[in-house]
Amino acid sequence: MNLLVLYHPSHDHPYSNYLSFMTKPTHVNVVLDGKTNEMLEASAKRNNRSKRKEAQARLIDHLSRFDEMGMGLKGKDKS
Repeated sequence: MNLLVLYHPSHDHPYSNYLSFMTKPTHVNVVLDGKTNEMLEASAKRNNRSKRKEAQARLIDHLSRFDEMGMGLKGKDKS
């Protein structure tokens, strides 16, 4: 599956103001196992998105909510 990251899903237009959170668009290619692919397809269908847009939205959401070096939520006390 190819993943194209061009815009943040909260923006009204696919290319509107993408420079506000990234320097330039990029392509990311990933290989998914069968079970993960099925989960992504089901999620895309539930959200009325293509598989590519679903993967994009989930990747952006995950990276914005979780710490870089672990799985802790950003802004949460780790003590």
